[in-house]
Amino acid sequence: MNESELNQALNELKQDKARFNYVMARADGNSVEASLKIAGRSKGWFYGTLTQAEQSALEMLACEVNAAPKLRARGILDEAVIEAAEVKVSGLRSRHDTVKQSAATEILDRALGKPNQPITGKDGGAIVVKVVYADTVDAAETAQGASGDS
Repeated sequence: MNESELNQALNELKQDKARFNYVMARADGNSVEASLKIAGRSKGWFYGTLTQAEQSALEMLACEVNAAPKLRARGILDEAVIEAAEVKVSGLRSRHDTVKQSAATEILDRALGKPNQPITGKDGGAIVVKVVYADTVDAAETAQGASGDS
């Protein structure tokens, strides 16, 4: 299963939070019982409610997730986004002005994007960009342009 197929399978599985949480817990190398506990499910749910085919499908998906470290890391980061945002916002209430300023700047940069930075040439002057199309230039001009003599 490639990364795109795995992402699609997980996105579809997110509709069923219990199965999704089980797969993610199982992908971390936990036993079936430990994964069920983490997912907030009982053995009866797993062994009694799910068919053997469904159990096998979840186990296979957990193995695929386990073998995809980028995907697992993304999942961990996604789970921490709200907490990280709360930490950033709490910095706005700090007693230290430098912490407040830093938190405010980071929040604004993320929400609105960083301000554009001007690009200037030598000594703050303008930059000139010359576009030359290969099919309109002869070999002598190309050699001259490549050597920087213009």
